[in-house]
Amino acid sequence: MDLNRNKVGEVRRPLRRRTLWWGLSIVSCVFVAVLCFLVAGNHESAEKAVDDLAARADVGIPNTVSQEDEIPVESNQPEEIVDPELVEMVSADIIKEAQDVLPAKIRKHRADLLETLSKETTLDSIENLPHYDDTRVRHTMPFMGSNEYQFMRRFIPKLTRVRKILKDTLGNPNQEEIIDALMQKLTYSVEGYAEVLADFDKAMIEAGGALHSSEPLEYDQRQVYATAATYLISELRAYRAMPLMSKVYHRETKIPVSRLFVFYSMHLLAVDHPRTGLSPQAEKALDAYLEAAGDLPKPHTNSVPTSQSPYHENDFRITVMRQDLLKKQPKVEMRIYPYGLEKFEKESWGTPTADPHWLAVDPKIDELAEQLQTFITAAYPDN
Repeated sequence: MDLNRNKVGEVRRPLRRRTLWWGLSIVSCVFVAVLCFLVAGNHESAEKAVDDLAARADVGIPNTVSQEDEIPVESNQPEEIVDPELVEMVSADIIKEAQDVLPAKIRKHRADLLETLSKETTLDSIENLPHYDDTRVRHTMPFMGSNEYQFMRRFIPKLTRVRKILKDTLGNPNQEEIIDALMQKLTYSVEGYAEVLADFDKAMIEAGGALHSSEPLEYDQRQVYATAATYLISELRAYRAMPLMSKVYHRETKIPVSRLFVFYSMHLLAVDHPRTGLSPQAEKALDAYLEAAGDLPKPHTNSVPTSQSPYHENDFRITVMRQDLLKKQPKVEMRIYPYGLEKFEKESWGTPTADPHWLAVDPKIDELAEQLQTFITAAYPDN
């Protein structure tokens, strides 16, 4: 009997081993499948949460959970042990980690602008400088007179097209053609501007003080063209444009650009002006001017996103929500005209319609402009 049991055991032993092996294999597969399911479910939930977070950020909704999103959680523990501050800290950490890992969504108007710019030539970008797809940054800045120095010194360097034109022009074999186009825009903007301003004032009165248009008005176009051209001419070191800029400054009619802004642009060109080829008379006049203007403040430099960056520093997620979207973006150095110089510009509230210098400059600036004109005349006698 014992012999028979032993024989049966020997026969069944391989079968039991195979059964055990297959059983363990099946259990392992089931365990892996369940684990994958749980991980996939958590990943999908995390992705949904991050997508919801991005959607809320894009429309300006705070990154909080609404009452509709709350899921009741059953717990056998007393309610008192749930620390709201701890929950908030953990949630904030998760949100921050998600923002650090996942790229922020590009806002539609920015994406549309970048697509438009990718198809524009440099000359196209000059022509399109006033377009609302770019100049909308005007509406995110504090209200100021649209052609005052203090406004334009900040507004113009923020324009993405200005950054694109600078990038496209520096080192471009067609640089002189681009400078010619900028000079033409400056000339066009100041010619007949007094009449354009009068028409604008009349239309404003008829409209009850508010004009609405889907496209920039002629009044707005000339302001942007004139100021952007002035800034770009100076940044491109287009010294040959100094006679034109001086004529604009001394013009006896209203102009669409702050005279103080024009003066400071000329001043920067004088500071950087090469000495090669200057006559002794011109060099002496330049030295006299630089000595007289020695106490004028220098511009400061800002590192800002390039014209191809998906984010602009005026993005509300940066300015309001304090998200650091620019830390990994390509940057370009932009000169910003100095704060504090605006004290040399004063509005003449008495008769702004009749006074061609209603954005008047301080007599000190006028005196410096006269000295600068002496140099310009000596250096460019044919203009």
